[in-house]
Amino acid sequence: MTKARFDKSFARFFRFRGDSRQADPDFSLAVIDIRVLTFVDPVVTATLSLRRGARVLAIHRTIMQDEIVVYHYMSYLSHAEFGELSKADIENSVLYDVLEIKFDVHIVRATKTLQARAASAQDAEILQIRREEPVIAVERVAYTYHEQPVEFRRTIGRSDTFRYEIQLS
Repeated sequence: MTKARFDKSFARFFRFRGDSRQADPDFSLAVIDIRVLTFVDPVVTATLSLRRGARVLAIHRTIMQDEIVVYHYMSYLSHAEFGELSKADIENSVLYDVLEIKFDVHIVRATKTLQARAASAQDAEILQIRREEPVIAVERVAYTYHEQPVEFRRTIGRSDTFRYEIQLS
């Protein structure tokens, strides 16, 4: 099976600033927080096929372009499988590359769902926008071989410069 490329997938399809024809926007990444949770949204545990109360590793990151935070996201992974993951492992690194190198876990496909919604207080603070301003919310589920879910991710992006582009052939 061919390895899926996710390192630039968000930038390829979701444009936030600058020329939408720019082939490879330059993004910088920062880790806000990485921690272990025992109480998470039941959708997260169900999606990851975890039992209720299972420990979950939560990684909160921001992506900047032109020194502006264009989106932030929370990734949820099974603590039992990925508990050794540290902030140093993922600082300025693509998460899926780290999972492959450190855990021999290969992400082969992902599903994404987009929805417009109002910014929460946390979204507004991180994205430097007004509370209740429109944002784009994206939920992603990443799978390894045999349809095993590995990551549940919630991304919140600025809508003022958002553009969705996809090519069908």
